[in-house]
Amino acid sequence: MTALNLIPAGQLDGGHIFSLLFGRKVARRIYPFLIAITAGLGFLWSGWWLWAALIFFFGRTFAEPLDDITPLNPGRKWLAALMLIIFLLVFTPVPLVVIGGM
Repeated sequence: MTALNLIPAGQLDGGHIFSLLFGRKVARRIYPFLIAITAGLGFLWSGWWLWAALIFFFGRTFAEPLDDITPLNPGRKWLAALMLIIFLLVFTPVPLVVIGGM
């Protein structure tokens, strides 16, 4: 579930991190690619089509930070980069399903 929340789109935590780290212009440019990637992953696991639809409808807007003038300090930039790395490490195209209730 961590990876789903770290998808770099819209109101998800990954969207907040990505837009603050790279700017809203870059975040808006990757938006169509995120929809295409999640829709393409739908051929591996049908749940991705739901995520593609959610990103399509809700991924267009980004939360406005309280302080949009002050740039991120280096420590926060490193933390944001670490979160994007964690996203790549924990992402699975087909979520694991436990059969048998264990």
